[in-house]
Amino acid sequence: MQGGKTDSSGAFTYTSAPNSGDTLLIPLDNAFTASSAPITLVNTTPSPQYAFHTLSTLGGTGSVWDVLSFGGDGGPSEPTQTQADSAWKGKIDVAKGTVEWTHEANGWGNQPMRRLYHSAAGPGDDGKVYITGGLKGDGSGAIFSDVYAYDVGSSTFEPVPDLPQGTYGHNSLLLPNGTLFVIGGVSTSARTGNAASIPLSNAYLLDTTAGSPTWEERTVGGTGPSARRGATLVLNEAGDRAFFFGGGDATYSSSWGDGWELDLGSSTWKEVSAAGEGMT
Repeated sequence: MQGGKTDSSGAFTYTSAPNSGDTLLIPLDNAFTASSAPITLVNTTPSPQYAFHTLSTLGGTGSVWDVLSFGGDGGPSEPTQTQADSAWKGKIDVAKGTVEWTHEANGWGNQPMRRLYHSAAGPGDDGKVYITGGLKGDGSGAIFSDVYAYDVGSSTFEPVPDLPQGTYGHNSLLLPNGTLFVIGGVSTSARTGNAASIPLSNAYLLDTTAGSPTWEERTVGGTGPSARRGATLVLNEAGDRAFFFGGGDATYSSSWGDGWELDLGSSTWKEVSAAGEGMT
């Protein structure tokens, strides 16, 4: 985990709290209780002091892993939030508990404009990380529908077909067969013009292995979770199921703590844990 906002005093709102540049390591080779997670804090200078960004693993050798931080709210240190300057490359040595960060230059690798609440998935067999959607960071409320593939080998970003609609606070997965799966989040209501959560009964799929990929809309069956943003969605090792937890409504006035299983073969939801404390 890296970055985010902290508020030990409880004096700030969700978006106004100060940013952190901390990198946190959690070993997953053994089970642990959430109340006493074996977290190691790795402080480095400089580091991306961003929130609402994405962190993607790019591969590694042994205990050393390369990661990419992209997008995010830069806080007061980034007075202009619409530059193409949000990419950081990191090298994490899990065995030593160290990390080295490099802030890449504006326009590096043809990186797109900084954005918030976007999603990143991959890399897969093609060595690419797919970045979808997001919210413009200038307070305009503009929502991105564009999609970019970051090529790990060449360290460059390239555009792929846009999403059918702009979205942020959504989830994405890259399935073993190369399908990019996007679901949930917030878009603009055609009726009111306000932010509205996208129902989790629909998903968008893109076959990234196709010569001319196009987005396909798919219905997700079963009695599923309510529409929301900021939830967590993770793929199992086999790549045939995903697990979904938490999230909040479009304005973050409500949050959920329920857990769900998504069968990717049959495209159906199943609740696996009843609502607990809400988290986003």
